[in-house]
Amino acid sequence: MTVNCRAGLHTLQFDISLGTALQQLHGLPDWSEADPFHPEQNLENVDVECQYRGCYQDSNDRVLKSIAYTVDTNGVNSNGRCIRDCSDLGFTFAGTEAGNECYCDNRYDYDRHGSKPDQCSWKCRGNTDETCGGKWSIQIYSVCPTGKYKREGDPVINKEPNCKNECHCEDELSCFFTNGTCKDGCAIGWRGITCNER
Repeated sequence: MTVNCRAGLHTLQFDISLGTALQQLHGLPDWSEADPFHPEQNLENVDVECQYRGCYQDSNDRVLKSIAYTVDTNGVNSNGRCIRDCSDLGFTFAGTEAGNECYCDNRYDYDRHGSKPDQCSWKCRGNTDETCGGKWSIQIYSVCPTGKYKREGDPVINKEPNCKNECHCEDELSCFFTNGTCKDGCAIGWRGITCNER
């Protein structure tokens, strides 16, 4: 499942395996065709490259351990805000839950409690255009697309982490956002600390 969601210029790609046509939008998007049950479509205010990972079961043993924020009654939540905040904090993954919560982490076992693809249907607090997880269900995004990372200290380009450095992890997993290392080692044919050498 590959979904690129660079939306600083409102260019989105949707994976056809999610039941949506692959498309790119330039300029202001027409959200009349956005599907609330495929939250990767509703990222118009994301300022970083990202990849939608899916909807997963959460529990008291949090899937993503660090809470970035909880939106109060009068606030507004969005997946873009959560992704930006987790990116700014140097985390690899961001996730929205219960409509008003944002969590971050570098853990790759976010699927340890199981997948819940149809349970992330709660609208984001103050933002009915997007879904932000559900009851004990978390929508997870990686901050950089699979195969890319931003080294710590690399410049921010147009207020975005540059996500230009390459890594080639086993099982096509994301590498750690700030140092490019792979949790389970390099993909076949790749080596080096960041798995970018042949």
